Amino acid sequence: MKVLHLLPPGFGGIDAYVFSHYKYMDQHKFRFDFLTQNRQLEGAEPYRDFSYQVYPLPATASADRDGFIQYVKRVLSNQYNIFHMHTSYWTGFLLEELAKQAGIKKVIVHAHASFVDEADPQKRKPLLERHGRALSWRRIGCLELKSPKARYAL
Repeated sequence: MKVLHLLPPGFGGIDAYVFSHYKYMDQHKFRFDFLTQNRQLEGAEPYRDFSYQVYPLPATASADRDGFIQYVKRVLSNQYNIFHMHTSYWTGFLLEELAKQAGIKKVIVHAHASFVDEADPQKRKPLLERHGRALSWRRIGCLELKSPKARYAL
């Protein structure tokens, strides 16, 4: 099973979190690769014992949309079973759309912080509705923050 992880730039808790799970997996059955702006991830000292490839993002979608899309499509064409996006600030759906076009059946958006999307309720509602109808294959996980006990529902 091939999993492509999208990691934020820089070293920190998210890459350590991913590799803390990877070390317990059979690397002949599971392969983790990374799409990131962090060029130092490849060959990084703490992760030298792992088998993985880093695809360094050359730009952001806002800086060079066409180049970004072409590069991501090329990476996604490597027959990944899962695209796992690690984020702390989720504002768009471009990567999810590209993954769907590439035929990746499982896309996970994993928010590692409490602020995961648009703060403005008027802008937030249509984004979440669009995600729910057009991009969801089977389920959407929702975190209800208004209740005293936050619930995760599928």
